[in-house]
Amino acid sequence: MRGLGLLVKMPSSMKTVVNYFLDACLKKITDTKEQYHIEQFDPLELEEEVDATSLVMSIGCDPSDPARVQREIVYPYMKYYWDNLRNILELLKFNNTMEELYHSVCERAFNFCLEYNRVNEFRSLRYLLGKHLVSLMNPTQETNMRYRVVWSSKTAELQLTTRFQQLDVACKLKQWNEAFNILNDLRAIMANSVCKSSLLAFYYEKASQIFWELNHFLYHAYAQIRLLSLHKRQNKDLTEKELSAMAAQACLGSLCIPIYTAVGLLPTPHRRRTTRATRRSRWSASWTC
Repeated sequence: MRGLGLLVKMPSSMKTVVNYFLDACLKKITDTKEQYHIEQFDPLELEEEVDATSLVMSIGCDPSDPARVQREIVYPYMKYYWDNLRNILELLKFNNTMEELYHSVCERAFNFCLEYNRVNEFRSLRYLLGKHLVSLMNPTQETNMRYRVVWSSKTAELQLTTRFQQLDVACKLKQWNEAFNILNDLRAIMANSVCKSSLLAFYYEKASQIFWELNHFLYHAYAQIRLLSLHKRQNKDLTEKELSAMAAQACLGSLCIPIYTAVGLLPTPHRRRTTRATRRSRWSASWTC
């Protein structure tokens, strides 16, 4: 896989090779799934090593046992595909000639996690992309790379698009803690770029949903109010009925805030949880987004 780095001066060729390779890997998974009529996948851990015994036993696998088919035939293909997604992301993470390809592979990884309900892999992916973002925005290492990505408006736009896709998948997988961390990544990116109003609306909408699921009702209401304010300023096509519905939703969200939260009399466990959420989200001050 490291040999792909030789194609650094030929981004179009690199893109062709990577896409062909990943398409072939994914096609093998799809064909095997259709061959054995697998509708739902068990939560096998792809981060674990595939032992030699499972590979040998897969030769004579009984097609009448769906669990065994998944474990001994489909699972190695899925692991191989997942490992290569991660390797390619690591290879391309700071290369400015492969920036679009990097984000295209990110999208593939999101779709893989969503289609096959790969919750553990999605968490691992969130951590990996989070590290890439921190290194990109705070270049303390590899600063002498000839083709290193330098933060620009194009980079910010690509990062925003990828993070919003990641946020949407996190909500569909109901991974609310991971979605919360992605919100923080988005805030860091938006602090160094200009975000379209449509993306901001999506951000506030998802933020309100995430904080509701995490029982942070104060922040849920705040996100609803910010969403309403944004639509009133930017969405000229909003009808009176739609505006009234959004205002009612924001009002109900405010009424859901516990009284002890409003007056600052949180019980100790709730105070600790709210303080932790405030520190992690940095929403105690006015929003700049």
